[in-house]
Amino acid sequence: MNLQTARAALWTFVGAVVLLGIFFFALGGVDPAEAEVMAILIVVLGVLWLVHFWRVRQVTGDVRMQRGDRERRGF
Repeated sequence: MNLQTARAALWTFVGAVVLLGIFFFALGGVDPAEAEVMAILIVVLGVLWLVHFWRVRQVTGDVRMQRGDRERRGF
């Protein structure tokens, strides 16, 4: 596993943790007022993920969600 793959896996994990936290907050399984540390952590990780996403989009210059050269279906 190279460093780029490890970074991608880390940011994928961070995004999954944020979505899972939002899911449990929205579902009512966890009350943000009772789990203040977790709520703050979810917000901080979400902001970090968004900054990372914006930075990657700025560096690559690609605004599409999926690159066209990855669309190979054998036609």
